[in-house]
Amino acid sequence: MENMSEEQKAQFEGNEALFLDPFFQAGVMFLTVLVIGLLISLISAWILKRNEVA
Repeated sequence: MENMSEEQKAQFEGNEALFLDPFFQAGVMFLTVLVIGLLISLISAWILKRNEVA
């Protein structure tokens, strides 16, 4: 925090309570897992469809 301006420090301190909220953390984790799972599913489907033998 040494390299932060006073405005950045104030923003950080204002958002600190939000980031420490367990419901916010749970929501972020849920969305993270959802996005990663969706990406892996799409890539797997693309690979499997590409290797399909007619």
